[in-house]
Amino acid sequence: MGTFEVDTLSPRVTRAQNHDLLRPFEPAEVKHALFAMGKDKSPGPDGMNPEFYQSLWDLIGKEFTDFVLACLSQSSFPPELNDANIVLIPKKAAPELVTDLRPIALCNVVYKVMAKMIDNRMKPLLDGIVSESHSAFLPSRLISDNILIASEVGHYLRRKQLGQVGWAALKLDKAKAYDRMEWRFVERMLLGLGFDAKRDAQAKGQIHGCRVARGAPPISHLFFADDSLLFFKANMQETMEVKRCLEVYEQYSGQSVNFHKSNISFSRNTALLDRDAIAMGLGVEQAEDFGKYLGLPSVVGRNMKFFFSYVEKKRRQRFGSWNKRLLSMAGKEIDEQILVGKEYHSGWDTLDGLGKDARYYRDTTFYEASLGGNPSYVWRSIMVSQNLIRSGCRRRIGNGRTTKGRWSHELVSQLFDPRDAELILQIPVSINFKDDWFWKGDIRGQYTVKDGYRCQGELSTTPDAVWNNIWKLRVPPKWRIFLWKALSNILPTITNLVRRRVEIPNICPACGDYEEDIMHILCTCIYARRVWNVSRLLIPNVDGYDFMQWVEAWLGSSAISAGFLKEQICGILYEIWRARNMAVWNSLLPTPSHLCHAFHGIWTAWSLINSPAATVVPDAPPEPAAPLDPAAPLVPPASLLPPVPEVSTSLPLGVVSCYADAGFHGTSPSFGFYVCSAQGGFLAAANGPLICPYDPLLAEAMAI
Repeated sequence: MGTFEVDTLSPRVTRAQNHDLLRPFEPAEVKHALFAMGKDKSPGPDGMNPEFYQSLWDLIGKEFTDFVLACLSQSSFPPELNDANIVLIPKKAAPELVTDLRPIALCNVVYKVMAKMIDNRMKPLLDGIVSESHSAFLPSRLISDNILIASEVGHYLRRKQLGQVGWAALKLDKAKAYDRMEWRFVERMLLGLGFDAKRDAQAKGQIHGCRVARGAPPISHLFFADDSLLFFKANMQETMEVKRCLEVYEQYSGQSVNFHKSNISFSRNTALLDRDAIAMGLGVEQAEDFGKYLGLPSVVGRNMKFFFSYVEKKRRQRFGSWNKRLLSMAGKEIDEQILVGKEYHSGWDTLDGLGKDARYYRDTTFYEASLGGNPSYVWRSIMVSQNLIRSGCRRRIGNGRTTKGRWSHELVSQLFDPRDAELILQIPVSINFKDDWFWKGDIRGQYTVKDGYRCQGELSTTPDAVWNNIWKLRVPPKWRIFLWKALSNILPTITNLVRRRVEIPNICPACGDYEEDIMHILCTCIYARRVWNVSRLLIPNVDGYDFMQWVEAWLGSSAISAGFLKEQICGILYEIWRARNMAVWNSLLPTPSHLCHAFHGIWTAWSLINSPAATVVPDAPPEPAAPLDPAAPLVPPASLLPPVPEVSTSLPLGVVSCYADAGFHGTSPSFGFYVCSAQGGFLAAANGPLICPYDPLLAEAMAI
């Protein structure tokens, strides 16, 4: 079975580090630990959460600090302080067994503060104690590191078809990993301060790690929390050694490997008899590959839809109970953003862990690397970013030892005059510094995702100001999304529906005269013209332009100082589209005055809540301002339009105004009217069907 003794471990903590760990705690450490905790964390048996102590720190801070420091200095505290509330969290919707529940302990805040203070002392030392194969819970170690390496090793096993030596990958499942731990084992490990890499089975030659290429380091294990992958040669000798190591680990740690849920996969050159014997010796099931590791598929083949179908499945499980009809347009946008896959982070650095220059760029660097033969899915994905990296990555020359090349005398002489060229060629290298890569434009020379997006924008075609300015509008999100859809011509206008082979008559539901496209329904339709006239907003001329050109005139870079109320124009466009939809689905079309009045209320309320500095539409419409740009005149009152009635407060008492209109839903006409007082107060309204031929002007006359 083997023995486990502290004296077999090599200490990794120096005397100076031990001295720093044992120095007396200070009051500042108490406050730092307390205020680093979330205010609304669940309280322990004393019923006090961190917010209680944080909010009353001025009153109880000294007493709290003195108590914590006394407990830590004396290495003891009242037994009641170690009490905890045990809460059972269900793992599924309808738990039936105890194993379907996950227990958590809610400790007292005072106890958690002391534990956090000790943790803060030990945290700087963990990087040198925890094995490099374990990528969890430490700064600068990412879950994506193990995902990338596991995927690359899985690709190697999948494509290895020749050779006498087969390889095996054992995926372990630990039963109740966080609930089974012998504290005696933890104590001994702390005393030993980590395993000695020179005394494990791999270093003794009893287990061989898998190499994905010549010159690459062997990979014998990958750890992340309780997820473990073991790699070894597919023979009985190493199989029994792996089993022995697991038994020793179980005996001394208290952990238990669930072999029934564990599985093993092999490289393709492993004989079937060897596979059966190894699987039987370990008591695990065989699998084609080690499946999903840390939530992502370890091996990705040509059928991308099949390998990533779990994303759609998970999405349906998570949002299946949501009613999308109750979500706003912005809510639906967020719903879609949740589905965006995670990007691999710093992938080329991680693959260097498999052996720098070993697999894909043996004689060069990532900067000059090529896709190569039979690349893995991970490498193909990383190579997509190569052009981006090349555009912003630069080489800082230090001592010049790791950089190929030298000064080009010919090029320097061509670019500079003889005196400067001679001085440049005499510049000495920095002997005390190594050659290194850096990212241009960043003061630290480090790459960030933000830099990548910025650089990608510079590489691609410079976007029009319109597309950038859409998302800068201080309006409700659904207005911005609507305007983006309109500019992208993806709104379900009748013209777009006909293009998609929807068999309906292409007649504008608002005017009934012309075919409906984006520009017509929002700008040139007789109904839209009336809305713009009633709104009295300054807009560019709508005649002779397509929708993109028209929006460019008031939202593009040329319209910065043109005085257009861009937010309100966007809102009117949205309200016109809503009115159009009411005409399609409800056979109702609000009058232009009613639409503008409703918009005024919406805009005023939204501006007061979200943007106090925004300009609010005045109660009394202002007179149209003179055109600031002769090339973009105001919309003139069209001669074919009937005069728009205006409510005037100078009308005699008792005089009322009546607004009437008519419209067609398909070939069925209907009318509507409403009556208001001289001050604009509502008096009456009605609507109903009409009996008349398909003639919009006649229908409006009959409505009156």
